[in-house]
Amino acid sequence: MSFKVTSYAAILALATAGCGSISVWPFGDDKERTAGNVEPANATRYHCDGNKTFYVRPLNESKSVWLIFPDRQVRLDSTGPGKYSNGISVLTTDGTNASLTDGPSISYLNCSTQPKSTAK
Repeated sequence: MSFKVTSYAAILALATAGCGSISVWPFGDDKERTAGNVEPANATRYHCDGNKTFYVRPLNESKSVWLIFPDRQVRLDSTGPGKYSNGISVLTTDGTNASLTDGPSISYLNCSTQPKSTAK
């Protein structure tokens, strides 16, 4: 019985020993992210009303995009010129401007690739 417990403990220790070296950040070098630079490579940042932001990274010659929120990422497929969706989220772009709905209650409105001016 103690051989089984010892074996399981050894296997568990070996299995978890390498976990610290696994990187799951899909956008470039993990060192960039840990250094405070969280902007993914080859992505466009959109600034929206309410100080909301998201990133869009083209995939497959723009047949799809990778939509990157601060807390999650999703893939959207092209549904027409300048429109992408996964059945829940819908992104509409026309160059430097965009709008995004993510489900029935989340909207990102008046988005552009340039930050909104707060000067009056």
